[in-house]
Amino acid sequence: MKISRHQIIAFAAVGRERSFSQAAESLGVGQSAVTQHIAALEEAVGTKLFSRSRAGARLTDVGEELFSIADKLRVFESLFIEKATDYAELSAGELSVCVSTPKPALGLMSAFQKSYPGMRIDLTVAPWREALRLIRQRQVDVAVAIVPEKTDGLFCVELEQRQFVAVLPRNHPRSRQKFFDMRDFTNETFISLSADAYTRYCVDKMFSQAGVRPASILTTSSYEMVLESVVHQMGVAIALEGALTRFDEVATIPIRNFREKHAYAVICTEDKASINTVRSFLNLAKIGVRKGREWKMPETGLS
Repeated sequence: MKISRHQIIAFAAVGRERSFSQAAESLGVGQSAVTQHIAALEEAVGTKLFSRSRAGARLTDVGEELFSIADKLRVFESLFIEKATDYAELSAGELSVCVSTPKPALGLMSAFQKSYPGMRIDLTVAPWREALRLIRQRQVDVAVAIVPEKTDGLFCVELEQRQFVAVLPRNHPRSRQKFFDMRDFTNETFISLSADAYTRYCVDKMFSQAGVRPASILTTSSYEMVLESVVHQMGVAIALEGALTRFDEVATIPIRNFREKHAYAVICTEDKASINTVRSFLNLAKIGVRKGREWKMPETGLS
């Protein structure tokens, strides 16, 4: 049985949305049409491409393999349409963005929105590893996050570099120290992020290398909760400078044996870097870096 372009488009949409109804809405067609296209494609392939449940449509192993190709075809088709119709003005369209921390991502997104007011931004907030997973699985167009160790197949525009700092209540006995040492955490309640956060990954490794373990650990889910916990004198923490918007409410001290830099960047797959919407976002990031990040949010504290 011959496979049609419409079947591939429907398959890519369901794979991207993980929902038949949402895929139909994104394509501007009825759900029955999408269902028929998928059924015909599965018959042609000879196996199921989705596992259906109340939670949505999950790609099977074969579906995962075919989806990466189908989404690339969608990318190439988008490139062709944009070039053929002179879509360079970006008077309409959509860009999906995933961010791991508010800064510097929101400043860049705000500048993009002002430059292209007709564009709709679909924002997802996710930890470091999840943001990279969404990029590699082509669920979002770009991410603003820590640069991964392995960048094969990815295009990155570095925005800035940060180092970790100790975060203490302003009235803490050590709040006036010039430097903090990993051993200073031994007798403290340490406020930690969840296991999928980049900060948690780095801090666990540093505690292990230093042979240090805090007196107790309080785990929370976001930088904002970490900061609030420190403000309310529930303990001390480690955070990337510039990742928070309210460092002025706490004392931040460089860590003597934790001084390496960590790069934040705009990240996308190499093929999506050529799509006009993504390319414009990347270009704006590059311009901001060259001009000292004019799109960055107002400075507070160390950031």
